[in-house]
Amino acid sequence: MSLKNILFPIASPERVKSALPGVVHMANTLRADLTLMRVFDPFCEGGPKPALHELKLMKPEEHGLERVRMHVDAHSDAAASVVQYAREQGIDAIFLPYQRAGLRAAFCRTWSLTKKLLARSPCPVWLMGGSQGSHSSPADIRRVLCAISGRDLHVLKAAAEVSRTLNAKLFLLHVVPEIHEGTLAFKF
Repeated sequence: MSLKNILFPIASPERVKSALPGVVHMANTLRADLTLMRVFDPFCEGGPKPALHELKLMKPEEHGLERVRMHVDAHSDAAASVVQYAREQGIDAIFLPYQRAGLRAAFCRTWSLTKKLLARSPCPVWLMGGSQGSHSSPADIRRVLCAISGRDLHVLKAAAEVSRTLNAKLFLLHVVPEIHEGTLAFKF
């Protein structure tokens, strides 16, 4: 599987500025098209013009982005809008900014979007961390963690291709359901 069409949904532009250079680096390295998507709630926000203006203020061309599209959608459920767009456009991967753990992150809009997309997405979801310090650069991606369930060979192949392209180590995480004492005895 080749990642040639990447979607980067933006729930809050100020929160993704640190992740954008890494996403741009990945898109350029993989020679993929990148779509920046801003979903605004038509009942709570100003409308499509301010949302499109927010995307333009991010100035992806300053990060050396070669191919970028911008998409703005009005929807009260951002996750549903992103999932629908990903299906319609044949998106290969959705990149999201990584949210730090903690009480604030648990209740913020972006983390809520992340949890919903991890559950509903028709394609792999990548969580991208921002720079840890001023000396870090987007080219410093040296580790890729891929969570797999055993039924998603296409995700594993994509992770292997990306880590090989980035010359990064690939770590696999296989999460199994919690086993209770009664369940374990039943299996034997």
